[in-house]
Amino acid sequence: MSAWRTNIRLRLDALIHCRAFDRDLEDEIDFHLAMREGKQQGLGLPGDDARYATRRRFGNVTLLKENTREVWTFTFLETLWQDVCYAARTLRKSPAFLAVVVLSLALGIGANSTIFSVLNTVLYRPLPFSRPDRLMTIWESEPARPNSQVQPAIADGADLRKQSHVFEDIALTSFTEPTPLAGEGGAEQARAQFVTPHYFHLMGASPMFGRVFTASEAQDLTRTVVISSPFWKRRFNGDPKVLGKSFKVSGVLSTVVGVMPPSFGSFYGDPLDMWVPIDADSARYPERKGHWLMAIGRLKPGAAQNQAQTEMGVIAHRLEQAWPATNQGVGAKVQPFHDALYGGMGRNLYPLMGAVVCVLLIACVNAANLLQARTETRGAEFAVRASLGAGRRRLMRQLLVESGLLGLAGGALGIALTFAGIRLFRAIAIDFPEAERLNVDIRVLLFTLAVSFATAILVGSAPAFQAARADLNLALREGGAGPRRAPRAAARAMSWQFRRSHWPWSFW
Repeated sequence: MSAWRTNIRLRLDALIHCRAFDRDLEDEIDFHLAMREGKQQGLGLPGDDARYATRRRFGNVTLLKENTREVWTFTFLETLWQDVCYAARTLRKSPAFLAVVVLSLALGIGANSTIFSVLNTVLYRPLPFSRPDRLMTIWESEPARPNSQVQPAIADGADLRKQSHVFEDIALTSFTEPTPLAGEGGAEQARAQFVTPHYFHLMGASPMFGRVFTASEAQDLTRTVVISSPFWKRRFNGDPKVLGKSFKVSGVLSTVVGVMPPSFGSFYGDPLDMWVPIDADSARYPERKGHWLMAIGRLKPGAAQNQAQTEMGVIAHRLEQAWPATNQGVGAKVQPFHDALYGGMGRNLYPLMGAVVCVLLIACVNAANLLQARTETRGAEFAVRASLGAGRRRLMRQLLVESGLLGLAGGALGIALTFAGIRLFRAIAIDFPEAERLNVDIRVLLFTLAVSFATAILVGSAPAFQAARADLNLALREGGAGPRRAPRAAARAMSWQFRRSHWPWSFW
């Protein structure tokens, strides 16, 4: 293994310092030639004859240099870098062609990256909680309707917590509720979330400073609240002495006891301002009505969703027997927390992703058509390259490298358009959940890079095969005047039919 690594390191070193290695190689060859030429002169041959005899016995110097470079370095990477430099110089000579193709590809790639960033935020990225895969949502359902689900009543949620052995804990929480706020700083409409006291422990969250409320405080009319970091900065200007300050929440005097970190916010809807405690065991909720709190449970280590489903079904049957007036025919359904929040969004986002993929395909067809037309005008160039020893693979690779540079340039510009697209999406989709979490992260960058490479292959494949199959003799004889009109006309016809069949997506 060490010898293999040493070989790789030496080859890379020779590739990086290729000029120094070439000079050393030429000096070494000149030294051997001079030594052998001196030996021939020592045998009595005159200077020119000695030089000729030495060259003849030594062999082809150029071939020897090439063979030595193959041993010293990675020839493929060296020739690939040559193709990249040549492609960059060639594209730089056609700025109009470069601008049109890159802009077309950037629009398609940017649209795909924008929609993927939305998918990544709500479907692929883990929730900002401790071990979110262990969080489950518990619904009430009707056995006759398997897809039915509703939040359990407050009293039912309290019973689920008391009787469960599969979950570490079960907390009840509301969605974002608009709540009137009055006190220091003026009156405003705050965004509150009502939660049971053990909610923060269930989510694995700790306050930035201060503490969370206790179970006894949830029973008091003069209660405590925990505020979010954005609300703390906006309402109290980030005052570190905010703990102990009071204001009225829905007419009830409340005292700030803690501030949560910026990473902990709402899991659905608008960013939160505060968390207000609610007591599920309170005598204020004796009736099994008021289905407005979501039940969230954390599975114990080793427990699975099917075990939780079985247990919740047993508990629901007990509650049905104990409270037939309100729980008759009411079952239980356990669902992963992430699926409960965002699972249904895929039905809207995936068709939208398919639409922007069609836009990108249209851009690829148009770019391939332009690149193919440009390839036809370079017939004489490819003929000269082939006559100098370039094989079909080398010609195809040259065009694929050019399309690769176009794809990467389109991807780089597409990333800039993605930032603009995210801002536009936030402005349009005002009620979209987790809109503030939309950003360009490593997954979006990798997706954009993959789309750029796929675009390069789609755009460059047809022109590459066209260059490899070109009649080089005819190209040299006609001076690259565009001998193959049929493929170009066919490509244009195909592009026109593709645009017509996918209208109105085509606006190029």
